[in-house]
Amino acid sequence: MPYSKKNPPQWASKKSDAVQKVAIEVFNSTLKETGSEEKARIASLAAMKNAEEAFKKKSDVKKSADEYLVDILKSKYQTKE
Repeated sequence: MPYSKKNPPQWASKKSDAVQKVAIEVFNSTLKETGSEEKARIASLAAMKNAEEAFKKKSDVKKSADEYLVDILKSKYQTKE
């Protein structure tokens, strides 16, 4: 079941908008790629944790949620050459 801002996953519903956006985008992307809700939920939870840590570390720097999402995804899923 894909999620949206109007219908966030239960595990992200009490988080900030930026963290919710990360959770939703990672869940939907993983679900589309794998077809597995379990894998999508696990990826979403991990991405949320990483997003919360990144937001805390960069609290003095003003970035949009999109910029944080790109940074997080690049750092976690970018292949090393």
